[in-house]
Amino acid sequence: MKTSLKLVGRFHKMEKIPGQPFINWVNNRIKRNKNALIVVNGATGSGKSYSCISLAQDVAKRTKTHFSLEGNVAFSFTELLEKMKLPKNQKPGTAFVFEEVGAFGGGASSREWQSKSNKFFFSFMQTSRHRNQVIFMNCPNFSFLESGARSLVHFQLEAQAVDVEKQVCIMNPYRIQVNSRSGKFYFKFLRIFWKGRTYKLKKLEVLHPGKAIAEEYEVMKTNYTSQLNDKMLEEEKPGPKKKQEKIPLNILANLIDKGYTNAQMADIFGVVPMTINRHKRLLRSK
Repeated sequence: MKTSLKLVGRFHKMEKIPGQPFINWVNNRIKRNKNALIVVNGATGSGKSYSCISLAQDVAKRTKTHFSLEGNVAFSFTELLEKMKLPKNQKPGTAFVFEEVGAFGGGASSREWQSKSNKFFFSFMQTSRHRNQVIFMNCPNFSFLESGARSLVHFQLEAQAVDVEKQVCIMNPYRIQVNSRSGKFYFKFLRIFWKGRTYKLKKLEVLHPGKAIAEEYEVMKTNYTSQLNDKMLEEEKPGPKKKQEKIPLNILANLIDKGYTNAQMADIFGVVPMTINRHKRLLRSK
């Protein structure tokens, strides 16, 4: 009979279960020539960011790879892809932390962020699978990702609370399995085999990465958000009106003759149906 047991993540209670089961799971994927996509969810102030950094440090120690805030923590899709290509980050098992702006409430709209994240995940899979890289992605909740991106995630960590006295973040860990037929997601606890018995890893207690690391991270985050705010303010400034690009009327007439609807032609030209109507009037006036 399988027994459920609450375990802790860095395993302070070494007499209970030796080692680090979650880190072991990541390391085993690397040994099997795979990468690892881990999404970390939770409310603001739940300890997601510090936990991502702490876990990435643990992975780096286990896989004997490089990890630093400057070289392995990114706040945008392009920055992360650039850091993934650095020569010092090419060893299998290299871990990254992705602090996309959407994760802490600023920047792009939810729909725009979802679209970017979906494209990013596929790009990550293509560029990092053969490198066996590991990514901890911090985002508000799992459903924030589009279904295509969610289907690529291997593990989810839910930040529940911070124990200030122990300086740990309490997290719920789930392995993610996807039914290839129905597309349904299954969230399962990690099974641990120890002394002839099977246990379920139901809790992780992730240690705070330390004051120095936390202060360095906060400086990076503040610099990024300041640049982001400046960019948003600059975009709001009134500027010269852009000249409207005309749709070639001969091409438009050809599509009309072929029976295309306004909506179909709008998709082709990348405009709204109202613009198609306006150009139709121009066509009739000639």
